[in-house]
Amino acid sequence: MRIAVRTVSLVAATILLSACGMFDKDEDKELEPTELVDIETKIDVRRVWSTNIGRGAEFLRVALQPAGDGTRIYAASRDGNVVALDPESGKTIWRTELDIELSAGPGVGENIVVVGAADGDLVAFQADTGVESGQLLWAREVSTYEGVSADWNNLYTVDEEGVVIAMTRRTGDESWRQSSLIRREPTVPVPFQTTVVVGDLEGYLHFFNNFDGDPVARLRAGNKAVSVEPVVYGDQLFVQGDDGSVSAYRIRQAERPGNAPEISDDDA
Repeated sequence: MRIAVRTVSLVAATILLSACGMFDKDEDKELEPTELVDIETKIDVRRVWSTNIGRGAEFLRVALQPAGDGTRIYAASRDGNVVALDPESGKTIWRTELDIELSAGPGVGENIVVVGAADGDLVAFQADTGVESGQLLWAREVSTYEGVSADWNNLYTVDEEGVVIAMTRRTGDESWRQSSLIRREPTVPVPFQTTVVVGDLEGYLHFFNNFDGDPVARLRAGNKAVSVEPVVYGDQLFVQGDDGSVSAYRIRQAERPGNAPEISDDDA
């Protein structure tokens, strides 16, 4: 009887293993990309130019993508190359080679180009001022590079814990840091007039003074997270929430007290 039980158990186990194998094959098929089919070409799309800037990344999605400032296109490769390209011809304007692996960027703003290294460092270059174009300005350690934005004075980023960090554009020295959003998954900070704005995992917008990082306002944009950084256009801030909402915000300037005297150019 014991032998019979063992035999049945062995057969059952074999059937189960075979079934698991069948399910695994089915799951593998579901994960395969959809096979492309022939289509009718209806528009004429032609490559204007193409250039190789360095080694790519295999089996690893890194946040390297081109960025522009209106006159140049900036790009970076996994193996440490940073280049400025002419958007019309693809000609290399300047090229800098770093002895590090890059994982994010470039970020461009206010004549600064910033890339993120795989080990978490931020590296800044002069964007385009003639003979100094592509010059290394500074490198600073930040635990995780999520993205960068810039205003006339500072660069802004957020580390892996959710700390918002401001650094001076010219030297990379830390201007201030704001730790009130740790583990709240803040977006990349966005300069907006005299503030820096981030969204968080609960749909809140946080406004910080761009001079010292002091919190100056907070409001809720939606019922779900704000996962992508807001966009500034003119004097308005546009925010898209994960709940499908898009909202516009404007900072209302403080009204002059009614008893305050008016000052004309003649009085100055």
